Amino acid sequence: MLEPTNEEDRITPDSPVSKVVRYSLGLRLEPVIHYLSMAANGSDENIENVHRLRVATRRSIASIHFFRKFLPRKKRRWFLRKLDRIRRVAGNARDLDVMASRLSNEPNTSPAGCMQVLRRYRKESQQPILRCFDTLFHRGRFETKVRELIDSASMQGIALQSYERWSVTRANRIVSRFLSSIPEDTGDLASLHHFRIRIKSLRYRLELLMLLYPPEQFTHLIGPIEVLQSKLGRINDLATSVSLLTKWSRGLKSKRERNGVKKQLEVEREQLTRFRKQFVAWWTPAQKKKLRKSLKRIVDENPLGE
Repeated sequence: MLEPTNEEDRITPDSPVSKVVRYSLGLRLEPVIHYLSMAANGSDENIENVHRLRVATRRSIASIHFFRKFLPRKKRRWFLRKLDRIRRVAGNARDLDVMASRLSNEPNTSPAGCMQVLRRYRKESQQPILRCFDTLFHRGRFETKVRELIDSASMQGIALQSYERWSVTRANRIVSRFLSSIPEDTGDLASLHHFRIRIKSLRYRLELLMLLYPPEQFTHLIGPIEVLQSKLGRINDLATSVSLLTKWSRGLKSKRERNGVKKQLEVEREQLTRFRKQFVAWWTPAQKKKLRKSLKRIVDENPLGE
């Protein structure tokens, strides 16, 4: 969705919440429509389409949760179910794309047997994406649902407040809940995985506040979140790889493929252990304090500098 050119349609911090809700939903759901089509029909040409689809679905889910107060319950739940389905099928394919890309760029060449298995599973993972596309886009069903959701956004009561006033209060609650849930123990993979999910959800919701800040200021404030997300993402990629390779090693009949997978599994486990130890050493009380300070500034500072 392009930035409104008509002054009357332009979005500002003083715009009513209802107007921003409609604009933001369109801005976030439109890429889902675009990239689901691209991922279903052209992922072999550009694997980034699958990645962008997964990100678009996560951002859309975050926006629906952020604005849930203004959306009809039935329509909201329908979208959350469908978007979560798209996210999962895109995620399965993306995990394999990331693994393939990483292994092909490793200094030590991945065993041919392992890459053969990886390519086969990636081909299979394309089918659920195609089914999602065929089901949701039959006769423009998804596009129609998007229009209905946007049109159904509340235009009464609190929806008439300025977006600045409402969103800062909402973000304050979100940040407070997140800060109170930062885990003390991040030594095990389960804790790191859940922490990463919360970080991503927080970031996608806070992005809905960008309207209130000069771009450079928001980029600076959100920097520590991006650094943390990147470090946790690397660990998650390796943990996913270890999980998949372990599963494959138990069901392969070909000795060549089985040996290739087991050999790569040893390499991935060693890297996972190393990166996890590096993160635990990096995630000091000072880093936690830096993150808390940055998040508090997002909601405590006057966004418009007045």
